[in-house]
Amino acid sequence: MQVGALTFSALFAAYFLIDVMDRLEWFARHGATGLEALRFYAARAPLLASRAVPMAILVATSLTVSLLAAEGELLGMRACGIPAPRALLPLFLLSSLVAPLYFAFNNTVLPRTNALADEIKRTEIKDEYLRSWQSAGVWHRSGSTVVQAARLDPEQGVARDVTIYWLGADELPVARSDATSMHHIGGGNWRLVDPSRIEIENGTAHRVDPQRYAELGESLEAEVDTMHMSVAEIAREADATERAGLDATTLRVDYYAKLADPFSCIVLPAAVLFFAVTGPPFPGPAQTLLVSGIIGVVYILFSGVATSVGHGGGVPPIVGGWGPITVFAFVAAGFASRLWRRI
Repeated sequence: MQVGALTFSALFAAYFLIDVMDRLEWFARHGATGLEALRFYAARAPLLASRAVPMAILVATSLTVSLLAAEGELLGMRACGIPAPRALLPLFLLSSLVAPLYFAFNNTVLPRTNALADEIKRTEIKDEYLRSWQSAGVWHRSGSTVVQAARLDPEQGVARDVTIYWLGADELPVARSDATSMHHIGGGNWRLVDPSRIEIENGTAHRVDPQRYAELGESLEAEVDTMHMSVAEIAREADATERAGLDATTLRVDYYAKLADPFSCIVLPAAVLFFAVTGPPFPGPAQTLLVSGIIGVVYILFSGVATSVGHGGGVPPIVGGWGPITVFAFVAAGFASRLWRRI
């Protein structure tokens, strides 16, 4: 427990300092005060803590096993006829207990704190910038549509106070939709909030049932932000998008990725644990720490690549979300098979 707490503290501090250094120029550009920066990071801290948890469990496991190997405890267990995996079972059980708590935290607390951090960023730190932007408005043409918005935040994939004009063959408007906001759901498709719609037919304008979605194309670049959504909310959004006949690939990938993420608290420590207790001879502390570092770095990189490829449609959404953790589950199973043959 102490090793885990120290490891988590060190990794959280590292994530925090890296994030602060990355945002210093951004704070300066928007003239953020010290109080605003503190409020922003008070809301952002849970996200940084969430990122540190799986790596902290992985490193804590490797440190614990390395200490036992360095002091000859693993060899002593084997000499007494005690299988090392049985003696180290509490480590595996602890990580298994953390996983559901990690999922609950990511699914309930994190969406709210992420929304709060973005609200502080938008209304306090970037407030003056957004007011100056709002006075001019945003206009964008994509194919046969023209989008007017009071403001657009590409990072969150949100536009506010939106009017969309559909143009006919003569380049004149044939329909207009208004919405309080619209949210990017991937593939150039946007979900309209509180929409209304007017169509022009035979020179007469009349109100019709509004469309809940608009296909605006990829030229209006924006991210798909699911950080404010729970797993259930992402699933509902994806279902509604597919019922509307639109592509929900991005939402499905994020949905599967959020389901798979808690298993990293179990699979990654299990992989390094099965590797470290295979012996004698047992791997040295340096070798165990090196393997744990490789596992952690490769998992982070692989997760990012799989998610990006999944968003682009290069692989099915379930592969983009579950692929990385499945690969490392096979790695852990390979180490466990090698250990079983040595016992």
